[in-house]
Amino acid sequence: MITITIDDRGIMVSGHARAGPEGQDIVCSAISVLVQTLEESLRDLTSDNITGNISPGMAFIEYKDLSEQGRLLVESFFIGVKGVATAAPENVKVIREVNTVGASAIVAIYSAIKAITEVKKKAEQPMREVNEKLDRDKKRLDKLEGTMERLRQDNEMILTSLNVIINHLRTDNNTGAMQKLEEEIDSYLIKR
Repeated sequence: MITITIDDRGIMVSGHARAGPEGQDIVCSAISVLVQTLEESLRDLTSDNITGNISPGMAFIEYKDLSEQGRLLVESFFIGVKGVATAAPENVKVIREVNTVGASAIVAIYSAIKAITEVKKKAEQPMREVNEKLDRDKKRLDKLEGTMERLRQDNEMILTSLNVIINHLRTDNNTGAMQKLEEEIDSYLIKR
């Protein structure tokens, strides 16, 4: 249901009519056109100072001390949305408030939520960058661990090959070649 709250400081529209499939909902379209027309008319046809925001499922127009033309445009908007509410009472509810708390308080809350959302978005970007850096570092670490594992396997293979050669030289009683190989291995291991 679309709820429209009107008071002497602003208009708040929230919700969805759900009177048809998205993009074909004529009740939602009617309210959207009326809200957009009011906002543009207040900006273009009066010198009134207004703030507004229109987004899916939420719209507000805030004003103070409307001129006579501005009040006439708001009254015209009220007549339009009342007509839609009469035609589709299960989809539209219009609340006209005499005091200044209703729509203005909702507008203030909406503005605060919007500001908090912006702060949250700004805080999320550095966190995303940190997480991306951590992911890159993890990939580098995984790659390094893979390289170390390959080197370990290579070293095992070299040692196994050397043991086979040493055993072969021992069985052939080739003590001179075996002694020379053992010295080279010891020299290599000492250098490492």
